[in-house]
Amino acid sequence: MAALPVIGPLDVITDTRVGCLHEDLGTAVRTALALDRAACRAFAEQRSWNACARVFRSYLHEIDPALIGGGTPEISGAASTGDQCAPAPPR
Repeated sequence: MAALPVIGPLDVITDTRVGCLHEDLGTAVRTALALDRAACRAFAEQRSWNACARVFRSYLHEIDPALIGGGTPEISGAASTGDQCAPAPPR
């Protein structure tokens, strides 16, 4: 991976074995082209959307409704037709 040393890449590319940050993007690219491709791929696969989703799901836990007052709360102002939006305020 090659990038400018700015917020974002600085947070992601933390290992010089898998990426190069440089003020001159051309230098960063040339340096990155010499890196071990297998190491770069393994690093990237740990940060894929699938990997991100697995981490996110690991933080989710079921909630017992009894612990939060039970059931689904009623939404004040909801229409009897099942509308779940409160009426818009007048302009």
